[in-house]
Parts: sequence; C-alpha cells; structure tokens
Amino acid sequence: MCGLGAIINSMNRENELALQMNRIAKAHIKWNVHRVHIVHMLEPVLAVVKECNDDFDDETKQAWTTLYHIIADLIEIYRNKIKVT
Repeated sequence: MCGLGAIINSMNRENELALQMNRIAKAHIKWNVHRVHIVHMLEPVLAVVKECNDDFDDETKQAWTTLYHIIADLIEIYRNKIKVT
C-alpha cells in the first residue's frame, strides 16, 4: 500500500503523479494483478476511507473510484503492450 502513499504525496505535481501511477501499474503486472483484482479492492478501500474520514462525501468517493479505475486501466494497457512487443 505504500504505492498509494506515493500517489497521494504527488497529487500536486502532475509529472510525479504520472510517474508514480505508471510505476505502480507496471509493478502490479509483475505480481500478475489484473483489472478485476483492482476493482475488487475498491469497495473495501472506500469503506476504510469513509471510516477514517468524517468529511467523506460523493466527491471523495468519486475521486477514489476514478483513481482505482485509472490504475486498473494502466495495468491492462501495459499488459497488452508487453504482449505486443
């Protein structure tokens, strides 16, 4: 989960954020993680974020959902790129 920390810490630096997200996606391919695994993790993560954040609202939920879907998309993009090359 330190990858999420790296993403959160780089939120205000677009280039660093892109670098961290790509690094995390590539790492998950090595561990044979697929889109379904990332999407499956979303609900438990949302539950923890909600429990730890009194200000949890629809915008927060959407932000976390978007983040997880982007990571899942990047994993599949890199997985397909590896198959082609």
